[in-house]
Amino acid sequence: MHSLATKLLLTFMAVIVLSLTAVTITANRVTQREFEHLLFRGQMVTPAEIQTLLSSHYQHIGSWDGVQALVIAEGSSAAGGHMGLMGNSRVRVVDSTSGLIVGDSLGETIGQSPALGALRLGLPLQVDGRVVGTLLIEGVMSMPMPGTPDANVVSRVRQGVLVAALFAGLAALLLSLLFVRQITRPLNQLAAASQSVAQGDLGARVPVHGDDELAQVGAAFNRMAESLQTQETLRRNLVSDVAHELRTPLSVIQGQVEALQDGVFPLTLAALTPIETNTHLLTRLVEDLHTLASAEAGQLPLDRQPLALEELAADVVGGLQAQAAAAGIVLRMDVAPALPLIAGDAQRLRQVILNLLSNALRHTPAGGAITVRVRPVAAPTAAVMLSVVDSGPGIAAEDLPHLFERFYRSDHSRSRDSGGSGLGLTIARHLARGHGGELVAESPLSAVGGAAFHLTIPLAS
Repeated sequence: MHSLATKLLLTFMAVIVLSLTAVTITANRVTQREFEHLLFRGQMVTPAEIQTLLSSHYQHIGSWDGVQALVIAEGSSAAGGHMGLMGNSRVRVVDSTSGLIVGDSLGETIGQSPALGALRLGLPLQVDGRVVGTLLIEGVMSMPMPGTPDANVVSRVRQGVLVAALFAGLAALLLSLLFVRQITRPLNQLAAASQSVAQGDLGARVPVHGDDELAQVGAAFNRMAESLQTQETLRRNLVSDVAHELRTPLSVIQGQVEALQDGVFPLTLAALTPIETNTHLLTRLVEDLHTLASAEAGQLPLDRQPLALEELAADVVGGLQAQAAAAGIVLRMDVAPALPLIAGDAQRLRQVILNLLSNALRHTPAGGAITVRVRPVAAPTAAVMLSVVDSGPGIAAEDLPHLFERFYRSDHSRSRDSGGSGLGLTIARHLARGHGGELVAESPLSAVGGAAFHLTIPLAS
């Protein structure tokens, strides 16, 4: 099985070979054609040269006798002193004395008079200043001339093309190797990091340079590895937190039972009260864990019905008025008129509102106030927002990002008895999102503190 580098290199080499082959063949053909054209241009003769040749013949012979042999049809050799004609070229000689044609390269009009007006287009043939005839030329004429270009030029040109192709191929090969290395290096790093993650090293990362596709793959891998590492940390923390939450009530129950068995306390209802209280705490913790697991898995059933969120909030607030009054806290509502209905599960939303208010009561000192505000919102979607605003000390900036994590308490000295299970806000956010809404926290609200939790639930369709 070939590696990616080998496949890429073979592909580049095939492209290079095909390209150079095509360039070489094309260059050879063009060179050959231009060379032949050069030879042809070297063989061309001018009308003046023909005039000189014919005039010399007349001067040597003293008449036009034998001129036909000089202008015979193409194919005659230069060694015989004859002109070779190219294609349909034609040369005719007219005697100035008789006015008749005495030489015709095609041998068709000898002894005839030329056409009217042809003599005006002819070239005079002179001997010692006397016109002895007229040269009529039709078409292009050529004859072999000595000193043609060296035929080895084509061979030398071909050698030059091959050498250039060889150097170009080597340069392209080196560039291909560099390009392949640039591609395979991050892929090899990604493969090694993936193997490390598979073996349990969730801290493995790959270096990311640039913003091309390979860099995007590397960045996506790093995000995945970071997410896995975060989830693994959360899993370990969950196990540790659950063990910690279970340890305290179980220790109380175990100690109370052992004391009763040893006769330290008499078996009375008062002695059983701590056992009952901590049993309820364990039951609530198990229920919260089950609710959270179902919500996170998206398996928590919701009976959504059109309902008025402000009425649900008023019901919960009414049930907590006595507790708020006993703590010296003012609990009030601020509701906008004519609010639209939302689509929600009344029981689950009651649980969310109760959790938010219980949390506010725990953190608001005596003499403070808690306001439940209900308002319509239009963006990003039409919804109703319920805000629980307290006048407590607020939430520290370092605690704000972690409020909705499992078992997180901003006051780490608080116990489960005073601070709840540590799952309430986590469950509340999952329930809000299960309704298609959101739950967010805001703090501080002023220079003296304060905090607000905003629950948003979409309208009923």
